[in-house]
Amino acid sequence: MTIKKVLTLRASSIGDALMGKYFLENVHAAFPEARCFMLVGSRGAMIHDVLLGYPWLSVVEANRKNPSSLISAWRALSGSDIALTQPAENPFSFPSKVFARLVAKKLIGFNDTSVWNFMYDTVVPFFGEAHSRGMIVEEQNALRASGVPMGVSELSLSYVDDPSVVSKFRLSGKYVAAHLFSGNEGRSISQRKRVEIVRALRSAIPHTLVLTGGTADVVRAAETSGGLPNVLNLAGKTSMQEFINLIARARGVVSLDTGGAHIAAHLKKPLVVLTRKEAREAWWGTSMYGGRPVVLCNERADDDAPRTEPYPPSLETIDSSSILDKVSKFV
Repeated sequence: MTIKKVLTLRASSIGDALMGKYFLENVHAAFPEARCFMLVGSRGAMIHDVLLGYPWLSVVEANRKNPSSLISAWRALSGSDIALTQPAENPFSFPSKVFARLVAKKLIGFNDTSVWNFMYDTVVPFFGEAHSRGMIVEEQNALRASGVPMGVSELSLSYVDDPSVVSKFRLSGKYVAAHLFSGNEGRSISQRKRVEIVRALRSAIPHTLVLTGGTADVVRAAETSGGLPNVLNLAGKTSMQEFINLIARARGVVSLDTGGAHIAAHLKKPLVVLTRKEAREAWWGTSMYGGRPVVLCNERADDDAPRTEPYPPSLETIDSSSILDKVSKFV
């Protein structure tokens, strides 16, 4: 078998893109001359910046709201030897399946409840995140289904090393990065809880606390830092590569189960990750990162019970003292 062009379709999030990168990494290791593409529906520039350390990987953004982007994607991706859709909790969309079917010689997809799975040449079993032993295991199953050897066994992240980032943001000595925002409020914590955690961290660690986040998090990050001494608020102030460099140089990281946590885990940084019960095993089990991150989750809480706020109780009710206990191990 020879692969000259390969495509994977991914959701427009850092975690999903990094898992897609793992699939393509293995293709690249086996077929170095293959052209590797990742197709996303939005935030293509962000995903491109996350993967800037992989010059052999091209990110393509296309969606139905921009017909010209679909034409450009068709031209770039048509004739792909293999296209892989991603495992998803909800059925992978019909239009995306049709597009993948049209551009690929062989289409591989994960099983879902859709009636359109017959479009796949090969269906990879997937029973949802709650039953997954790790998303990396799902990607490895897809590699086996595609006939691509697994030359890359662990998750890692290449990036553009920039030592000047520390001086740019006037950091000196050691610091701990805290990434306590998520793009989805249903996977996040309340502002009240965020302030509680930051104040607890500030009172307990001897190093600068660096708050990170996106442009949408600027106001809440400012409120969270609240004039506390030795807290540097960088929400909305870093490029993606600067963000990665800051994580790479941190003493350790405290993060919600979001892109920042996956970047830290890929970089093998000391990490305390706060996660929902639903995502614990699939995204943070031993298969994913070899048990390196410290994973905190209040598994006694009922995330399915009715509640007045969107924040999952298994995440929202994690005790701050347990966070401090784990963080103290790397500061």
